[in-house]
Amino acid sequence: MSKSLLILILLLIQTQNGFDLIIVRGDVFADWVVAQAYGWKIGAPVLSISKLDAETEQLLLTYIGMGAKNVLIIGDPSVLPLEVDSFLSSHGLTVRRVMGVTRIETSIELAVYFWNDAEKVVLVNGWNETNYLEAVKISREVGGPVIFTRADEISLSLREALSARLPKVKEVYIVGSDIESSIVGEIEAMGFNVIVTQGGTFKKVQTKSLIPLNYLLMVGCAFVGVAVGMVISRRTKKLSVSGLHFLLSDERLVIKSIIDAGGKIEQEKLVDITGFSRAKISRLVADMLERKLVERERRGKTYILRLSKQLKRFS
Repeated sequence: MSKSLLILILLLIQTQNGFDLIIVRGDVFADWVVAQAYGWKIGAPVLSISKLDAETEQLLLTYIGMGAKNVLIIGDPSVLPLEVDSFLSSHGLTVRRVMGVTRIETSIELAVYFWNDAEKVVLVNGWNETNYLEAVKISREVGGPVIFTRADEISLSLREALSARLPKVKEVYIVGSDIESSIVGEIEAMGFNVIVTQGGTFKKVQTKSLIPLNYLLMVGCAFVGVAVGMVISRRTKKLSVSGLHFLLSDERLVIKSIIDAGGKIEQEKLVDITGFSRAKISRLVADMLERKLVERERRGKTYILRLSKQLKRFS
């Protein structure tokens, strides 16, 4: 059976909610893994492509003819060109693109914005592809997103996702034996139930009754360091859009306009600043309000837009 026929069969699957189709770069296995986990959750097929050639256009047109309306693209423009977005948009589809600086950030952004009700997450070493398929399998079994991590450290973005951005998470499944025990212990110390899995075998990590003194000292020093850093950053930090890689280009322009205006702006002024129509600005703002990227208040006959507290943490 040809690849084209297999993809066409996938396109016949009816989605339950959310997106009708998820598109990833075919040879970027990491993006395919997180896409498969989310696609299974919402019942959407995952289409792997590498470029917008004639065959790909025909496949997309076939799916459009079947009534597709919403498409999710995973990966930055260097992985999947923006021509894909333009092609889909020109045929009346709503396109959302999720991306991060690294595979860790990409997996986190997908989980935060589209799987925010997750009570369980699946962590796997993002640089060990041998455990990828097991992670997808466990994701389906427990109903949680796949999130990548490094084997020897928890990144700041992952720490923040677990502690604040995914507020309902209670259990963390760690796939494979290559993630260091210190990482397992640190996640457990954050208050999560940790289950280590290997080859389909689940082993719950037992909480120790006593915490070593040197660990308490380490945590205490880290806390003091973070507190001092927060005080300094509040005095010196200047907001920018450089860290907001998960936003679409139009959204980044709106956010930049708010930042350049001193943190708040009249919605009406965005028309002149961005060059977008009033209708497009209204759609953008409505979508960004729903995703909690901005906040809005009525003032007279206009609206005042501000960055949301959630977004300020990443700007």
